[in-house]
Amino acid sequence: MEGKNAAPQRIAMLANPAMPEARVEAEGVMEYLQANDINPYLGTPIDDRSQDEIRSGRYDLAIVLGGDGSMLRVGHLCVAVDVPVLGINLERFGFLIEVQLDR
Repeated sequence: MEGKNAAPQRIAMLANPAMPEARVEAEGVMEYLQANDINPYLGTPIDDRSQDEIRSGRYDLAIVLGGDGSMLRVGHLCVAVDVPVLGINLERFGFLIEVQLDR
């Protein structure tokens, strides 16, 4: 991000591949971001390409769609490159994720 108060412009979205609804919700978030001139990267927390993308340090924010396991995996990658993580919980109960999908 340019300054501390600047909105993230380079966003990585990582959807749990074991949860079909994660991909659907990620595509909805992508549409919103693209409508606001942000073109996010979309991948999964477990594929090598996505992990390399996060490790590159080119992102201002990672959005994780899944559960606590997804959050832990992405958090582990992001801490090394100082990228904040926003988790969207798609499970019934999560200990680590504050944002719940409104169902």
